[in-house]
Amino acid sequence: MTLIPNKYTRPWGCEDLHAIFLQHRADRGGTSPTVTIMIPEASNNLTAALTQARELRARMVIVCDTAKQARQSKRAALDQLPEHREVSLSRVEAGAWGLN
Repeated sequence: MTLIPNKYTRPWGCEDLHAIFLQHRADRGGTSPTVTIMIPEASNNLTAALTQARELRARMVIVCDTAKQARQSKRAALDQLPEHREVSLSRVEAGAWGLN
């Protein structure tokens, strides 16, 4: 779980956002499908998003308003995505996941 640096969030008026970055174990970089979901706005769609990430072997990003939401979402994601692993923001940046 990562507190997203303000350099990414401040331009949109957000001070604190938390994120979980998950990557399929077979992901070796390059172009890859990515599923992203915002919590709490899309909480009702989390299961569908995780299903899609599992089926596509996609990268998964879960962005949350609070650390508690991030912990709960991470637990659900790791339960439903057994072939994925959590990766750090520095790995995401190095892998050019499209953060700017």
